[in-house]
Amino acid sequence: YAGGLGALHRSTDAGATWQPLPGLTPTYGLALPPTFASSGIFWSTYRTVEGIGDGTPDSGVLRHTGRGDSWQLASAGLPGTFDPTPRHLAVSPRFAIDSSLFTALSGPVTEPLQHSLLRTADGGGLWIDLGPAPGNPDVLGLVATHTEQEGLAAHLATEQGVWHYVGPRPAPT
Repeated sequence: YAGGLGALHRSTDAGATWQPLPGLTPTYGLALPPTFASSGIFWSTYRTVEGIGDGTPDSGVLRHTGRGDSWQLASAGLPGTFDPTPRHLAVSPRFAIDSSLFTALSGPVTEPLQHSLLRTADGGGLWIDLGPAPGNPDVLGLVATHTEQEGLAAHLATEQGVWHYVGPRPAPT
């Protein structure tokens, strides 16, 4: 799978050829859970260039099923604006247990936008805003980890350094 300033693409022959997949474009982040081999489910972030005009958010997260053959919005709780937009995605290493992903809002540094970290504990059903890293830096990369001592954590790479977020564990739903 590959995304970028166009459609999401999939290769089934080790990268010799690529086929575009349905979805909203352009794509930015891509996250495959540890359960991908059996489930065929993954997520990507998008931001439309001109907007669609049918009520679809200008930016958000898509949940892909069937190894990318179909998709649905997984953006409840995200701003849905052109800027800031979710660009980076990170899936919990224990996704089969906690159904958690993180995304980070990013935008131009010339405007006072909030570059928040957001988490979902239900596979993208509802995103909860955890706030920005100290100083509100733009996020350049995002990784999720899990340890027995801390539980689920997010690590945000920024121009001001790497920030480590460990928050409360969500209540079971």
